[in-house]
Amino acid sequence: MAELTSDEVNKLIYGYLRSEGLELTARALLHETNTSTEEPDLDLVKLLLKGLESVKTEQAITSSTQLSSIDFGLQQLNSLPGGRLVKICGDNVVICGQELVCAETSALDKVKKLPYARINDVAFMGRNQVFVSQSNGPILVLDLSTDPITLFPPTTHTANMIKMVPFTDRLLAINGKHFCVFNAQGDVLCKETQLENAEASDISYAEWVDQDTVALAINNKVRIYKYSEGIHKVIEQHLLPVSYLTVSAGGSVVYSGSEEGLICAIDSTGQQQRAFKAHAGVITFLGTYANLLVSASNDGKVKVWRDASLLFEFDVEAPIYTCTLNGSSLVVVSDRVQVVQLKESGAYLIASLTLPDSRFNVAAVGNKVFLTNESETRVFKIIQSGN
Repeated sequence: MAELTSDEVNKLIYGYLRSEGLELTARALLHETNTSTEEPDLDLVKLLLKGLESVKTEQAITSSTQLSSIDFGLQQLNSLPGGRLVKICGDNVVICGQELVCAETSALDKVKKLPYARINDVAFMGRNQVFVSQSNGPILVLDLSTDPITLFPPTTHTANMIKMVPFTDRLLAINGKHFCVFNAQGDVLCKETQLENAEASDISYAEWVDQDTVALAINNKVRIYKYSEGIHKVIEQHLLPVSYLTVSAGGSVVYSGSEEGLICAIDSTGQQQRAFKAHAGVITFLGTYANLLVSASNDGKVKVWRDASLLFEFDVEAPIYTCTLNGSSLVVVSDRVQVVQLKESGAYLIASLTLPDSRFNVAAVGNKVFLTNESETRVFKIIQSGN
């Protein structure tokens, strides 16, 4: 059996840290070890993730720590400009709106802006380089490490949604009903493709399964498309439109949730594994932690599953707009923001704060939570009461 080099081991650890939402730790590892950004062996990544997921589940079962007995709160730190979307990678937080706003999570008072008419989406490549899609114009390439932000020559592509493949410079660009794949040098790896007829809805969700395969949601269908071979499979289990799409760590399972509250699990080859009724309303979030699936809905409930078996659920008694997973912590946004610690034995409320009557998008890293809408972005720190 061939031995792994230190660089390969570091890349595996880096992939695991990113899958758990520990971006700061992952980027620090990349920086301190000078690990290359070449793509690791995906089979080894999947094997590592599977093993570590099993370890974490066993730890959750045997741990007796009752987090519900620890009194925490949310302390507001800063207010930043608002936007429709907030994303975090490493030490960078980016807010997309009428302009692009960037700050370091450790220095939120130092804000950099790039005025553009309308920013749709952001995809990170490496520590500081990002791709930015605009409503009217080509995809931009930026370096966030400089002040002012460095703007490289734009690409020739347009998109309303963009996704990077981890460990590579491959970018998936979605533009209405069409998509294409290209790299940082502008080389087209998959020419502009349309999988549905002209009367179909636009692509609503897209996720990478592996470096050659994407999962796309179009109306009530999920398509698994292996663009390197030009083949795809269609899953039509949902009756109503797909409302959320996510991929498990390692890309072994694609999960889709729909407006009728149904969840479908699909393997990376496009074979449906199972489908089950999960909620009484629209599914507004799906995410994976260890070997568990977390779902949330506007029926006000958060549920945690293993396969199609419900482990536990809790009711926030208000429609859930969105959530985000930060390691084993789940941030739930309804008429309030709640930080919940997930364990095999149940969910433990860490902190809760009532919100004004407005919907927020959310991102979290470490002990900070970012809530953004068109008016403002609020930044909170999770603190133990009395501190």
